[in-house]
Amino acid sequence: MNDASNLIETKLGGSTAVKQWIVSPTGDLTYEPRAYTITADRLNEEDWFLHMMTKGWCDMSEFVPTYFKALQNADVQTVLIRSHY
Repeated sequence: MNDASNLIETKLGGSTAVKQWIVSPTGDLTYEPRAYTITADRLNEEDWFLHMMTKGWCDMSEFVPTYFKALQNADVQTVLIRSHY
């Protein structure tokens, strides 16, 4: 069983890191190696999981806990997740 809590928490000046993903205190989410950013105001779009699964470089075991941390930081309490197109 993979314990996601082991991935989270490298504090960097108020930001949180999950491997190579960085979550700002306001909820912006950035994948450092590619400078790929999801801004906090877009976190509630329903297709992030499907979209990120198409990225060959995205490890979903890192993205998922980071995404939920970003939702928490942005105070987004409810989000719809699309299961397929």
